[in-house]
Amino acid sequence: MHHALLIDEILQLVFDFCTELPEPEPRWTLCQLARCCRAWKDPALDRLWSRIDGVAPLVSLLPCASGKETGILKVSSAFSAYAQRVKEMISHHSILRTPSLDPSMVLMPRLEAVTLSFHGCMIPNAWITSPHLRRISVNIGFAYDPQATIDRSNMVADYLQQVRRCAPNMRSLQIRGRMTEPLNIAVASMNHLRDVTIHGNCFFTGETLAAMATFPNLRILNVHANAIQHADFEDALSRHPGPYFPALEVLDIRTSRPLLSAVLEHLCTGVLTKLRADVRQCSHGRNYVKGVFELLARKMADSLKELDIEDVADYDEDSTHDSPMPPSWYSISTLSPLAVLKQLRRFAIHSVLPPDLSDSDVGLLGKWWPSLQHLHLGAVDTDCLPPEWQARMTPAVFGVVAQFLPHLETLALPILPVELLSSGGDLTTSNGLVRCHKTLRSLAIGDVPDGSACASTLVTAILTAFPSLTTLDCPTHEVTERFSAVTTNRAV
Repeated sequence: MHHALLIDEILQLVFDFCTELPEPEPRWTLCQLARCCRAWKDPALDRLWSRIDGVAPLVSLLPCASGKETGILKVSSAFSAYAQRVKEMISHHSILRTPSLDPSMVLMPRLEAVTLSFHGCMIPNAWITSPHLRRISVNIGFAYDPQATIDRSNMVADYLQQVRRCAPNMRSLQIRGRMTEPLNIAVASMNHLRDVTIHGNCFFTGETLAAMATFPNLRILNVHANAIQHADFEDALSRHPGPYFPALEVLDIRTSRPLLSAVLEHLCTGVLTKLRADVRQCSHGRNYVKGVFELLARKMADSLKELDIEDVADYDEDSTHDSPMPPSWYSISTLSPLAVLKQLRRFAIHSVLPPDLSDSDVGLLGKWWPSLQHLHLGAVDTDCLPPEWQARMTPAVFGVVAQFLPHLETLALPILPVELLSSGGDLTTSNGLVRCHKTLRSLAIGDVPDGSACASTLVTAILTAFPSLTTLDCPTHEVTERFSAVTTNRAV
């Protein structure tokens, strides 16, 4: 053995590299290492057993694994030797035959993370409970028999109640699928959580969301709350003393505009740093969101760094019978309350129609947010736009970007790619100065008609405008292939 491998820190580092090999290499390699010598056995087995898919390997170590024996079983030393190495357990299947175990027994004392999905939600609690649990991810899943999803949800509810009592270091919880009343109650009681994701569709209640608002250490919240009425949330919140969301830094929410406003209104001032809002049920034009922006300006002027708005409302909802033209879609006037967000690093709008902004409006965004690094205003997809839609941005906007957004790293603008061909990548600004944008690494553009004919010219124009570009996102594969070829040759 090489003398370097007698140093434990080096040996541990080498074994860590083995776990990063492509599957199935890690398991085979670790098995061989465990057989080499006694000095390597424990570190190799620790990594081999740190993550297991299901409990079948452990069940096979029990004397009555065949299911022929009954009664309360005490585990063997061989079982404990392997079970105590497990830190993460993934369960997709229920255990059809398992010996009865003492419910108070801790089978895997070092278990830190549990993933349950579909039938795996029905696994007995003794197999997935540990005082060191920190992360739980649950996917209730689909079943043709509705009672099956109810049983899974109730089983998870009972499990979470036990975890709340025995795992004080529990920090992260993810739940997807049907949530019964017991599961809503269980989630609402876990007030020591710091990171919560709830995609419970229509089964996630306003009472549960209101209870989560009082979690003192909740820092990350990701919820699908589009079925919750804002009045129900406000009523439930009135039964819980504040402050609300005192530590919330990251909010990712799918909801209606009234509930989004209600949640933002109750956030503590100057704490939230990231907001992603997937706004649903909007039928009053884009100006409805101006009130949301005003709330953000009042509450998060000095803290908000990332803002993503996803608006899935159809423009037909906002069109009148008298005029076929779509309304103003996220104009500079609508965005104006956000001018005070001086810490903003990322701004993105994902909507059916691109924002109604001109070249000069983009320059104004640069004046508002001088440190902006990511700007995504959507790429033009002519197949999804009404015939009467007209692009307001011209190729000159890239010169504006170079002048007013010098720190930008990623960019998507609603400009017709065909217009960029005529510009040749010229970044001449309105005052006649030619600027080169040297920090942009990623650019998204729309579909290019007849891409095979103009791919070379278009790529040349883009690289002239942005010489440091490494990623070009375009649905026309001829353009992306040409870009890859040019950048690869340039790197060589």
